[in-house]
Amino acid sequence: MLCRRVMKVDPWGPLFAFSTSWTSWTLLTRPFSNTCESFLLLLSFVLLFHRAASTSRTALLGMTLALGTFTRFTFILFFLPLGLYLVWDNDQDMQLVASKKSSKVSGAHGCAQGHATSAVPLPRRLGGVAHTAAVGAASFAVTCVAIVLLDTLYFHDGILPSSSSGWVVAPWNNLVYNLDPSHLAEHGLHPRTNHWLVNMPLLFGPLVVLFVFQLVQYLTNLPSNATPPFHVMCMAAVVVPVTALSLAPHQEARFLLPVVLPLVLVTPLGTSRRLVLALWVGFNLALGLWFGVLHQGSVVPMLLSSGGSLALNPFCRSSKGGRPSDLYTEILTTGTYMPPRFALSPLNVPLHDTPLPDLHAALATQKANDVTRVLLLVYPDPVAAKVDAILQSLDAHRTPMWTCWPFLSTETPPNQIWNSTEWTLHAHTVTWT
Repeated sequence: MLCRRVMKVDPWGPLFAFSTSWTSWTLLTRPFSNTCESFLLLLSFVLLFHRAASTSRTALLGMTLALGTFTRFTFILFFLPLGLYLVWDNDQDMQLVASKKSSKVSGAHGCAQGHATSAVPLPRRLGGVAHTAAVGAASFAVTCVAIVLLDTLYFHDGILPSSSSGWVVAPWNNLVYNLDPSHLAEHGLHPRTNHWLVNMPLLFGPLVVLFVFQLVQYLTNLPSNATPPFHVMCMAAVVVPVTALSLAPHQEARFLLPVVLPLVLVTPLGTSRRLVLALWVGFNLALGLWFGVLHQGSVVPMLLSSGGSLALNPFCRSSKGGRPSDLYTEILTTGTYMPPRFALSPLNVPLHDTPLPDLHAALATQKANDVTRVLLLVYPDPVAAKVDAILQSLDAHRTPMWTCWPFLSTETPPNQIWNSTEWTLHAHTVTWT
């Protein structure tokens, strides 16, 4: 719809780029909040360009901005170019309507849009801008209040707190958390160039090169530029959020997922040479295989198996009969990324993610607290020797439960990459002697 109605181009190129991008069929199926943020930006594009300029369109976009902000407060950065385009488009519509009315009154014929600027006085145009801002802000505020009420009632068992400190305002809590350097350090600190030099090429590969080339062309020809406003807005919808997010010290690739839509819309992949298309397909197959199958690939199957679905899981092989979840009361993982707890459903047991250097202390604490508890310990094969040494030092007894394959990680790489037996995630029960 955007391609045909707004860009006046064949939609094959953007559709091909979006559907074949590994970010679409790998990343957009995993990090929930980033996926919701991406689809809310897509909804914003649809509302902005599918609906005619009107008060209702402005109100709907204000509502969408609120929903996106409560999904991830960084949504404001992705929405900013669209918001500015909304103000400009409403102003253009006001001038066009006034120009048509003026033409009817004067009896003029033909298109009067070229003289639209002189048809509306500047104070009236500024009033139109204020009207757009007021409607959008009111819709945003009402939606925010409704969400805060729902969140507060949900987290306080249906009772509104008596003090203002008890109200649940998710974006504010998120912002306060991320302003604490110690919290960011826990998740990892990166150079300010990480988003542009690492994450963008990692996510979009050849598409980034095409985009930068097009951006340079636009800036070079800026004095006499005839680039359509939609293209300018799409370029801004990539440059503005990526640059703004680069100011933060913690930079994960998933934070940039929403830019996939404006990037595929403005980058002419469909008219590129066959070599570029071949590079694009090869890039996405390689990254999709790595991040979608191999990298940390057994973590979710392991959690699903621990919930009792081992027999239905083709990625895991049992080492002991019986339903695993009947045999342990706690799960501890090491050498993997933070496990998603939803995959344990319907099993409800404590799940701890412990770095390998802290494993000895964590197990010693478990032993000191309750020697009767049975622990499920999950670890990748490359750290097996270190885990064995820790368990022996604590006089622990372990029983192999199952193994899952494949598992590869850059944090715990195998000693011999071609030895596929090292691509294994082990799950053992641990008891104390």
